[in-house]
Formats: sequence, structure tokens, C-alpha cells
Amino acid sequence: MSKQDSKQIDDQEKRRVDVERRQAKLLYSGMITLATIVLQAFISAGLPDVASFISVLAFALVLPIMGACIFVLNDPKLDRNKVSHFFATLMTWTPPIGCLFIFIGLVAALWHLSWIMGVVSLISGLVAAVILTYTLDSHHQIQEPLPSEEPISLSSATQPTDA
Repeated sequence: MSKQDSKQIDDQEKRRVDVERRQAKLLYSGMITLATIVLQAFISAGLPDVASFISVLAFALVLPIMGACIFVLNDPKLDRNKVSHFFATLMTWTPPIGCLFIFIGLVAALWHLSWIMGVVSLISGLVAAVILTYTLDSHHQIQEPLPSEEPISLSSATQPTDA
């Protein structure tokens, strides 16, 4: 593999990481916005039942978690390859836990309005999670080259060899 091919792969990897960071920031910002709007409604209305209490508790937990995720994503000095194992594990599991709390809070808020809406949102959320898990898993299987394969650049694939 030539230096130019290596540089091209590094550039593609940097662009991919940049796109993933922007998508994550958008997702986390949306979660914070949703949690803030629902919290505002429940704070002004009070907590008349268990469903509203669960919703407020879940959203109160998700706000600092997602805020920390955005902070970590915005840190230009952070290199995920140079952090401790504990911090790397924490950075891996924090976003899914935040998504779980958002899901619980949203289902509980809808359950507060009507148990039927709560059940429907619970079922549709679980179906969406299965679809996303399958899609993301198959996407990663397609995108990642096998360890024994060497990536081929477009420039070297189109040029004839002198063998």
C-alpha cells in the first residue's frame, strides 16, 4: 500500500468520524430538547400520578447524560484510542443508556395521557429498536473489511498493472 493510498484511507476515516460526530450531536441535542419540553410541561402541571413521576425522573436523568455526551464529542483534544479502558467503556455505553431513558420518559409521558398511547408507543419503539439494530448491524458488517483483505483504492483499481 502506497503512502497516497494510506493518506486517502486516513482522509476517508476522518470524514466518516466527522459525519458520525455530527449525527450524534444532532441526536443528543434532539433528546435534550425533547426532555426539556416534556419536563417544562410536567413541572408546571405537577406530578399527579406514577407515570408522570417516572417520565420526569427519566428525563431528569437523561439531561446530564446527553449534555456530557455532547461535551465529549466537542472536545477536539479527546482521542478515543488514548483514553483509559473505563472511560472508553463509559463513552460506549452512555449514549444507549441515554436513549433508553428518553424512551422510558416518552412512554411514561404518553402513558400519563392515555394508557393506550403508552402501549402503542412502547410497541412501536420496540419494533423500531429491532429494525435499527438489524440495519446498523448489517451496515457495519458490509462496511468493515475483513482483517485479511487489503483496502483497494479507486486509483489503483482502475490502472492496469505491468505484471
